[in-house]
Amino acid sequence: MSSAHVPEADFEEIFWQRAAISSTHFSEADTPKIASSHGVVLNIAKRPGGAYSAPTGEHMCRRALAAILGVSLVVCWGVPANGCGDKLLVLGRGIRLETLLGNRPAKILAYQHTGTHGAELIADPKFQSALKSAGYQLRVVRDIEELEVALRLGKYDLLVADIADASAVGPAVPSAAGVPVLVPILYQPTKPEVSLAEKQYHHVLKSPHKVSGNLSVIEQALETKLDTEAKLKREQRKAGGAS
Repeated sequence: MSSAHVPEADFEEIFWQRAAISSTHFSEADTPKIASSHGVVLNIAKRPGGAYSAPTGEHMCRRALAAILGVSLVVCWGVPANGCGDKLLVLGRGIRLETLLGNRPAKILAYQHTGTHGAELIADPKFQSALKSAGYQLRVVRDIEELEVALRLGKYDLLVADIADASAVGPAVPSAAGVPVLVPILYQPTKPEVSLAEKQYHHVLKSPHKVSGNLSVIEQALETKLDTEAKLKREQRKAGGAS
């Protein structure tokens, strides 16, 4: 299995990018701990010859897990078990997304329909800033025509819209593999409403809600979509090899 060697500077950039993605989930007290773990992760990832490796497949998963362990040992020292588990989960998901995405950024299309509560969340500077800080590319459209043009000319991973617009944006999304997954926004939902929406869409955003909570949902939706696509590709390759 081949490995792509990454210069030290690039590996450090990846480390700090992952830390930035998870920043909304950590407190200021964790910052020096994350900084200390920087050296731990580099030592784990370093290969003979002064190069850093970003292998693919099983090897990358093992190295990623080792890196997560290095970070968690430092960050979670003295943290209650529940809090430590949450932070470790965030770091693990971030690195897994990095693996699934490869060298490309995740792309999110947001349908900002004026007059909806979903539009208010999409327009929130903190929400947009969190997405961009996480390395995601965000494009905002404001009517169905813009939405159709965006879908025709570009490829997106997620489509965010108010749940009231779900029936309107649905027909604009082509029914094929690789199309964006709809993540609806619910305004002040009750638990039964959230449960019902999750049964249909799997992942939902809430308004009002903490930015970190909605960012976590975005990450989960991306991981689910990319995992599904990766599994489909493996099955297609397996079927092709068998024929």
